[in-house]
Amino acid sequence: MNNKFLNKKILGKSAIGAIFCILILLASMATAININVTIKTSTSSNDVLSYTFLFMEPKTQNTFENNQDYTLLEMQGCLAIGKNAGEPVMPIKPVSLLLPPMKSVKNIQITGTPVEYQINNLVDKPIFPYQNPVPFGESPGDFVVNNEVYSTNSIYPGYLYDEYQIGYSRGYTILNLNLNPVQYNPLGGTVKYYPEMTVNIELKDDNEMNQFFQNNLEDRAWVENLVYNNDVLDFYTEDLPTFNYPGGLCEPSGHYEYVIITTTYNSLNYWETTSSIPYNWDSLMNHHESEGISCTLVTVQDIYACADYQSSVPLFNDSQARIREFCKDAYQDWETDYILIGSDGESNYIPARLMDTNYEKDIDADIYWSNLDDTFNADSDNYWGEEGDTGFDLYAEIFIGRLTCDEPQDVSNWITKSLYYATSNDLEYLDNTGFYGGDTGWSCQGDDFMDYSAVKGTDDWLGPDPHYDGPFPTWVGFQFGFETWNGKHPNNH
Repeated sequence: MNNKFLNKKILGKSAIGAIFCILILLASMATAININVTIKTSTSSNDVLSYTFLFMEPKTQNTFENNQDYTLLEMQGCLAIGKNAGEPVMPIKPVSLLLPPMKSVKNIQITGTPVEYQINNLVDKPIFPYQNPVPFGESPGDFVVNNEVYSTNSIYPGYLYDEYQIGYSRGYTILNLNLNPVQYNPLGGTVKYYPEMTVNIELKDDNEMNQFFQNNLEDRAWVENLVYNNDVLDFYTEDLPTFNYPGGLCEPSGHYEYVIITTTYNSLNYWETTSSIPYNWDSLMNHHESEGISCTLVTVQDIYACADYQSSVPLFNDSQARIREFCKDAYQDWETDYILIGSDGESNYIPARLMDTNYEKDIDADIYWSNLDDTFNADSDNYWGEEGDTGFDLYAEIFIGRLTCDEPQDVSNWITKSLYYATSNDLEYLDNTGFYGGDTGWSCQGDDFMDYSAVKGTDDWLGPDPHYDGPFPTWVGFQFGFETWNGKHPNNH
């Protein structure tokens, strides 16, 4: 194991654990359940990939919702997901397969022999219909059932895999698709499942190497944990081309694993330390460098002024897009692994890219600066990262984090806590750390919100309508807050 990789592991156990919140996507969820499925056989070449997956028979549970008995269907190693509101919740198997370099998909064929699985009274207790998520702080809508689907005498979903997507992780090409090992006839009340499904992939030449391939052991180890077919890693050899960023602020001769991006606004880029503000960015970088992590700081003013980060297309020439170009430059030329955004997200500071889903709009998404392939806006509209936009990038090249701050005191306070966590050996204390974040949408006052978040400790329910939402659940008991916990543990704060 080389020193660089070892340093990353050390950093992960210390300050990085307190600094970065790593965004986990569906691809990561798929990796987490890989251990629950077996690959029976596999074949790989530069032209054809073939893998056979084994599945255990489904399991069922009963549930009663909306005055109706329903059946919950589960399968080990799969996720129970509904495709649209009101349609049956079925097991799917997310599969991530590595493709050889400079290859794409010509054709995919899924084969297998279904077996009928007996479920008692599935006509009277149909498979549970998927319901849309309810945003925090909003009331649930009406219970939805798609009667057209539930009255059909044909199988659902009716196909063995969903549309596939090709993504790139650190220059490695990854095919993502969802297998449907269970088929359901709602009117007939029958279920069939596939004990085996064979995925046959015919490949075609792509002729272009991904720009973020760096040919190092750390990236290879990272990708190895994302895919089923690690044997294809051997096709990624040292004779493949690697790339530098054309121009930009990052000289290829430099090397900074950890980069802080901040602003000169309100003197957030530098300040002299005092007794009341004992830390600055240099303090943080000195700590990391003492652990073998090379660091530097860059201001957004320098990034915005760099012509190499500007685009002739207005949609991709705003402040967020220029920062993204800098991140590409840092990844390629400095081999940067970690970027910390040191600023609030308001327009005067460093605003995040706002993205959309079917259920929520204008979500702050610093993922735009960690996942560097594609554009997150392939259809060039006013919405970024929305469902169905083929420009969405599933995989990160860089670990990204943000310290929300608008003055030096904020940064110093945060570094004080971060360095304490990084150097603490009190496992009982560290094991009980908790983090809270999010916009609840509640119309209560800030002090009510802080009390509910148990700053002082509480056994009173202080929800959207403080003191009027019924009794606090007895099973929860008293919630220790920061002050009450510190009083009980005077040596750990």
